[in-house]
Amino acid sequence: MSPVQTLGRAAQRRWATVALVVAVCVAYSPALRAPFIFDDITSIVENVSIQRLWPPSIPLRPPAGGSAVSGRPVVNYSLAVDYAANALLGIEQHPGRGSSAQVISYRITNVLLHLLCGALLFGVIRRTLRSPSLASRWASVGDQVAGFTTAIWLLHPIQSEAVNYVIQRTELLVSACWLATLYASIRAWDATLPRTVVRWRVVAVVACLLGMGSKEVMIGAPIAVILYDRVFRVSSWSELVRSRQRLWFYTLLVATSAWLLWSIVSGARAGSVGFDVGMPWYRYLYSQTWAIGHYVRLVFWPDPLTIDYGKNPVSGFLPMPGLIFVAGCGAATLWAWTRIERWGWLAFAGAWFFLLLAPSSSFVPIISEVAAERRVYLALAAVLLVLVVASASLFRKLAAGPEPQRLLASRIRRHGALMATGLCLLLTAITFERSRLYADPEALWRQDVTAWPRNARGYSNLGQLLSEQPPRFAEAESLFTNAIKLDSALTAAWVDRAYVRTKEGRLSDAETDLQHALAIDDPANHAVVVERYGRLLLGLGELPRAIPLLERSVASHVTDENLFWLGVGYVEDARPDDAVVALRRCLSLNPNFTLALRYLGRALIEGGHAADAVRYLQAAVVREPGSAVDLSLVSLALAQLGRSQDAVDAAVASATIGNDAEAYVFAGRAMMQLNRPRDAQRYFGGAVRLHPDDFVSLTRLGLADAELGDAIAAADSFRRALSVQPAYEPARQALVELERRRNQ
Repeated sequence: MSPVQTLGRAAQRRWATVALVVAVCVAYSPALRAPFIFDDITSIVENVSIQRLWPPSIPLRPPAGGSAVSGRPVVNYSLAVDYAANALLGIEQHPGRGSSAQVISYRITNVLLHLLCGALLFGVIRRTLRSPSLASRWASVGDQVAGFTTAIWLLHPIQSEAVNYVIQRTELLVSACWLATLYASIRAWDATLPRTVVRWRVVAVVACLLGMGSKEVMIGAPIAVILYDRVFRVSSWSELVRSRQRLWFYTLLVATSAWLLWSIVSGARAGSVGFDVGMPWYRYLYSQTWAIGHYVRLVFWPDPLTIDYGKNPVSGFLPMPGLIFVAGCGAATLWAWTRIERWGWLAFAGAWFFLLLAPSSSFVPIISEVAAERRVYLALAAVLLVLVVASASLFRKLAAGPEPQRLLASRIRRHGALMATGLCLLLTAITFERSRLYADPEALWRQDVTAWPRNARGYSNLGQLLSEQPPRFAEAESLFTNAIKLDSALTAAWVDRAYVRTKEGRLSDAETDLQHALAIDDPANHAVVVERYGRLLLGLGELPRAIPLLERSVASHVTDENLFWLGVGYVEDARPDDAVVALRRCLSLNPNFTLALRYLGRALIEGGHAADAVRYLQAAVVREPGSAVDLSLVSLALAQLGRSQDAVDAAVASATIGNDAEAYVFAGRAMMQLNRPRDAQRYFGGAVRLHPDDFVSLTRLGLADAELGDAIAAADSFRRALSVQPAYEPARQALVELERRRNQ
């Protein structure tokens, strides 16, 4: 080949690489601003361990209990890097499903990791086809085979879950580490200088160690390296271990699994994985034969793609085709291993496929989901490589066959690039459409329940979306009811239906739902149910019943959320010192919890520590400048400190923000503290105007009226308060005192 031809080929490869990167970016661009979904909420939004990069011990110690980051510190640290990047850019880290600005950094990272995996996959395939055992047959077309396989792998829509579902970065990171380990091992073989060999082996060991901290599937990477070397580098097993340096390298790779095994033994993912999670291993294994067959079908016809297949095992005759397929693939792989000299590449491809799927799709039950398309993310490369190599082999046979076959081969050669481009464009378009669904979570979950109607969790997740703003409570309740019919042990459906019924004012029905949820033996969600029940009772004003439940929730599993609600309960129960302890613990877990700052300030005021309260309340005002309540609490704290004019200014500022009954009450209290009953009467009157049946506001308005000497108006306010809540002791005592004065 002439130098001009060589330069032309190099330019073509560069342009093809640029085009592929652009196609990947286009395919995933619709989801870049999509909100967080499903497990993203607990693993990212509610995960306070990612809110600090230093000391590393915080992000490298993800919360246990079965969340997507439990036992996966490398993934958790990568999320902390994204969180820090947002903070550096001044992007607010909102709770809930996240703003478009907040989520984009996480999604860009996922796309970059996907591209990194593609680059490593290309390198592994190309160097393998150039290895001494294959170079004579494949070196001339190695770049084309590697490039086409990688392009299909990067653009295939079945990969969309791993990329678009943010927390499935677990799959992206472990795949990058898996490929980096294998690639670095290959480079070490190809290196000629001893120093370079050592460097590449160090890279392989480090990559393997990071993979062990990313996901359990990494356990097969050291085995893959050993099998690769046996197939493509040596002629016998004894030759494989003849080199002492190489043996030490294998030992170090295997030793990195100690980190992963320690995580498993320590129970980081207990409750969701193992033989004691409530599903027999043989039922799970039978379901996985269906799942693997289903994944392979989606390779050829990627419709329908489903984000959640639920927890229920697949039974009956449905898994039989998959069982036959898996058995056939297993037999073919074993047969190829007996004929390594000719079929070694097929033996390794089969080992690649089964090693990657074994941790999640074998006999070890994963109770959280029976199938997931992301599980085939890297295993897909083995399937595609076999198909591409088989197609290339068939083309060679046609080119060497009779005249009609040679003519067909010539046509394929002429139009091959166009056909490959057309396939890539088709895959890009399908993946683009799939990515658009992630930008519309409601459409995504509606598609899920349509594609997989036996999944109770799909109905529950769709119901959660519909119960948010703007709420569609009737349809949401119907979806929760349907989920309960499919799976009466789905705790989330009971809890969320209770939420809807609470919002609709059907408090008795809501309490019944929460009692059902408590009766379910679900340790993973027990603390959540107890907390929700306590919050319901707190809203009903039943403090004697609510506070013990909130205390139980904190005792079983401490989170910033349940500590906050316990603190609120203590504030309402006039236990400010206990509230301060709970709310300070809450803020130690989540310093950005604005509502906790507010209630801590309120508790400090009630406990007579106004000077400390001002600091927390001013921090809350900075975080949420439009909060009238925070400003009115600042006014009350300043009034306690005797700073009259500052307190008046803060009260006026709170009133100018907008009508807020709670803010009016605190501003009124501040004015009473300053002995300005006329101003207090105006603020309390504003609160009563907004909520005429609020017995607390009515009582305080009566006290202001009494201070101004208007006994008739005061008595009327006290009586109205008692008509709403006959047991409200402050109103009763104030009315008695007023009558006593009038009779003197």
